[in-house]
Amino acid sequence: MLALTIDRSDMFGKLEKSKGIDLDDIIFESEIEEQKTKILYHWYADKSIEDTLSNKVVTYDSTVKFIEHATEFAAANLKNHLAI
Repeated sequence: MLALTIDRSDMFGKLEKSKGIDLDDIIFESEIEEQKTKILYHWYADKSIEDTLSNKVVTYDSTVKFIEHATEFAAANLKNHLAI
């Protein structure tokens, strides 16, 4: 969720200043304002920004290496099991 991974002050400040509009009888100003209120004051009110520094990036190369290693491990175990 973007709102939990970035500093919300700028984004929420802009949202707070925004005004809902009716959109061709698809969505109404009151519905937009209700969602805006929920986002600003309820859903994220007690949530802190998540620390993403420890997240690891999974690359294509690391995925291929994992698959190769897992395949070799499974094949070796099958060979050992069938040899018994």
